[in-house]
Amino acid sequence: MSNFFAITCTDKPGQPEVRQETRPNHLDYLNGFAGQMVAAGLMPGD
Repeated sequence: MSNFFAITCTDKPGQPEVRQETRPNHLDYLNGFAGQMVAAGLMPGD
């Protein structure tokens, strides 16, 4: 039996720029978990 988790985070003011700058490295990191994650991405309204 598998355990599933949902992790949500909220950006601080001014963080969208930081998110864009760090996105390529973040995606590379997430790709290391291929086959282990069901979904990843922004929440609607973000």
